[in-house]
Amino acid sequence: MLSEFLSSIFRFRKTNVSLICVLTYSLILILYVFDHVHYKHTLASSDDFSRAPELLENAWLDLQNITETFHPFTSRANVMVHDYLLERVVKMTHGVGYATVSDDIENDRIHLGKGVRFDEIGYVTYFESANILVKIEGKQSKLPALVLSAHYDSVPTAHGATDDGKGVVSLLGILDYYCREQPQRTLIFNLNDNEEFGLLGAEAFFSHPWSKRAQYVINLEGTGTGGKSVLFRTSDVSMAKIYQKAVTKAPFGTSIYQQGFNDGMVRSETDFVVYSRNNLRGFDIAFYKPRDLYHTMKDSVQYTSREALWHMFHTAWQLTNYMAENADIDDMDHTAAVYFDILGTYFAVMSAKTLFWWGCALLITLPIVTILLDIVGKRKHRGIRKSWNVWLRFPISLAFSMAIVTAVRYLLELNNPLVLSRDYLSLLFTLASCFVLVNYLILASWEHLSPTQDLKTSIFRQLAIISWVILLLQTIKLYRSDYKETGAYPFIVLYISLSLGCIIGYLCRTLRRVDTHEEPSKLTRYGSGMQDEEISTHNNPSDANERLSDRIDVDVIRSETGETAPEDERAPLLHESTSTNGKKRISTNAVTKTLNYDWFLQFLVSVPVLTYFLFNSVDLILSALNQTIQESEKATVTLWNIVLLGGILIVVPLLPFVYKLNYLIALSFGVTFIISLGLATLRTPFTEQYPLKVRFAQSLNLDNNTDAVVSVFGREGFIPQILQDLPSVKNENKHISCKYKGDGNEECRYVGYSPNLVDSNTQIEPYDIFSLDILKDNRNSSDRSSYAPIYAELKIKALESRACNLKFDSFSTVRSPVRQITVFRDQGIKANTSSTLSLSSGINEVMLHKSSFDDAYFRVGIQWLPKIITSGGENEITHQDQDVDALGVSVTCFWGEYDSETRIGNSLHRKVPAFDELLEYSPLYVTYANWEKGLVKFSESIEV
Repeated sequence: MLSEFLSSIFRFRKTNVSLICVLTYSLILILYVFDHVHYKHTLASSDDFSRAPELLENAWLDLQNITETFHPFTSRANVMVHDYLLERVVKMTHGVGYATVSDDIENDRIHLGKGVRFDEIGYVTYFESANILVKIEGKQSKLPALVLSAHYDSVPTAHGATDDGKGVVSLLGILDYYCREQPQRTLIFNLNDNEEFGLLGAEAFFSHPWSKRAQYVINLEGTGTGGKSVLFRTSDVSMAKIYQKAVTKAPFGTSIYQQGFNDGMVRSETDFVVYSRNNLRGFDIAFYKPRDLYHTMKDSVQYTSREALWHMFHTAWQLTNYMAENADIDDMDHTAAVYFDILGTYFAVMSAKTLFWWGCALLITLPIVTILLDIVGKRKHRGIRKSWNVWLRFPISLAFSMAIVTAVRYLLELNNPLVLSRDYLSLLFTLASCFVLVNYLILASWEHLSPTQDLKTSIFRQLAIISWVILLLQTIKLYRSDYKETGAYPFIVLYISLSLGCIIGYLCRTLRRVDTHEEPSKLTRYGSGMQDEEISTHNNPSDANERLSDRIDVDVIRSETGETAPEDERAPLLHESTSTNGKKRISTNAVTKTLNYDWFLQFLVSVPVLTYFLFNSVDLILSALNQTIQESEKATVTLWNIVLLGGILIVVPLLPFVYKLNYLIALSFGVTFIISLGLATLRTPFTEQYPLKVRFAQSLNLDNNTDAVVSVFGREGFIPQILQDLPSVKNENKHISCKYKGDGNEECRYVGYSPNLVDSNTQIEPYDIFSLDILKDNRNSSDRSSYAPIYAELKIKALESRACNLKFDSFSTVRSPVRQITVFRDQGIKANTSSTLSLSSGINEVMLHKSSFDDAYFRVGIQWLPKIITSGGENEITHQDQDVDALGVSVTCFWGEYDSETRIGNSLHRKVPAFDELLEYSPLYVTYANWEKGLVKFSESIEV
């Protein structure tokens, strides 16, 4: 009885296939929820390490303190955060003989060099560093040092809880730990400043003597505001293996992100790129979602949790502890790494070059195995015909389903293009359920009209061919990219699973035994529609069980023919029996009966693991990128294409079995389609919880007038309706001017309230805050040879500002003639000193950053070549006017503080009232980020 029951359960029929399908998707849902929420219920325990709960609470308090207000580099609050952190590390290291603190402000460390931005040529930065460094000397001081880095500045519009407060306080916790436990390896902590506007704190680190000892780095960052901290990037496979060995609790990472980040899918950068350029190897660990709260006021303690902090803290601690306590950690494999975690419990690592060779091997071996099994099977059953319509069914079904799903995708994008920013799952399920439904209707209808038991293996074969082509293209791409395409690994899993499904089907067909003393044509005749009673010609009737067993063996034959046959799904596979007549003998045994259940093996190797793997990969991509559609039209198109491809991929493993689904399961896919379609169509793309992020800047261009012009930048079509409802716009009937800026974005401008940036006894004018003066200019001097470089010196007054920018325009050459920049120090502990940088390639732009608010101005020397030198000869300029060597200089200075008041006379005024008005009267579904290095900028141009 038990064998009959088990036979009934595992037989290839609609009820069984539908049941296991429901169980599979239910399990995937459970695993998905577990993977996304279990970290939210995990806090520090003494089982992790003895002081873990204490250090987590200290880190949480530090986070609350440093994110009390906005603290960009251009604000006085930034100085307060610096002082708080310096006090904390001095207190921690007090009395620790192997700990040393270094403050770049006290040491007056200056960095002057090329900028690190990829998109700038001739970009130079001057930075008076405010980094705080701590060196924990290791017991084995000859070992290469490990740098732990995080930046403590925020942007002007964010408290910086995640970007990068949690990174900073995690380092404080690790520092506290090693102040009581001396490590084997030297650790250097770099709490750096001004990452947001040029990655300058990391750049300044390499002018510090301690940097010469460093070989490894752990960089903690935030490019989103929540979730788990992910291993964004790692230098190579050797570093990825270190992460694999070290982070045994809650590892999280995927090299898909590494490829996407390196391909520029996310418009942001981290300090890791600076460390990499200076040959440090290590890890870039960051929070990555949601992007719509990134750099906004909701990047605050209120919108994060201890659990999220603990995930980063514990990950960084595990990694640091492993590297600090092990001398031999590096196998020096510098090839790019392919890596991913499995449910936060296991971390898989492979070299991208190994992945390439695996791809090559699989592309060759699996097709050979499949073809050989197919040939053997055909020879063994050479009397059994294959029906041509079996091979045509799936290509026709696939073509129709892809056409319909693509049409649905374009209709959804046309109707509600930005809904992806709020919800990508409903779109994914809409397309996936639509794809399944269309394939079900076509394949199930065709099967009803012309039944066959072997359609699943035919579909597996065709899917394996398609995935072979995809893997071939990805493998070629991996090779041509010098093994940098580290996100290609899901396609190998796809090809392996589908090929195994095909191989199992062919293998089981080959192993089935059919003994015959009759011509093959008779077997075909028996398999083409004769009833059970027609198979046996005994005079004595056999019992029902024997006839049913014979029927099963006929089904075995029918499964090879692809021809029509009536089916009775209620018939179980019974004990071995034999029915013979004088002409034919069909035998069954335990092996043959087992092989009747090949569908179950095919299902197990293809559907559960592959579906979860593909769904998890698609979900990771979309959860990281879906809100980048707010940044550009190009990203919108890319994301919709990813949704289309992802919706198809996550249900591809089910296609070989889709025609065998019960109508109730098909109906559930229909209900899913209707509900998801409704959500995708009717939902507004932006809400208070999922806001539209736009960018703010206010500028005063003193070349024209002193109007304080507000600029709001964001996706086209949303900004005018926001601004038209502002009280100042309506009361004063202000004109709003909007201009399309390309890539789906627009800028809208209007004259806003004037900013109040500086305390004063009386009302002051913009020229009292910002001015530009020429101190020296020898362009027209008779003492200068016409071939000699030209020199000018500028004085830039910018009260309460720490950041100014210079751009050069030579008027007569495309390439900048500026070859040398000198920045003078007239105040502070190193007065009457200067820093000089020369670039033979030319200098187009200089960004100036000073550490003190007390210095009221910058003094800059500029040296450029005359046109007679840059053009190659005097005869080329004989008829030029005397201003041919003039140099245009545009100067802009930035103010980033707004959440405070300025005293003018006896009254207090908000610093940036135009921004306050937007915050108060904009719809709840709108949130703001800064557009420039500050919220307010003054600019003026001059000719020297």
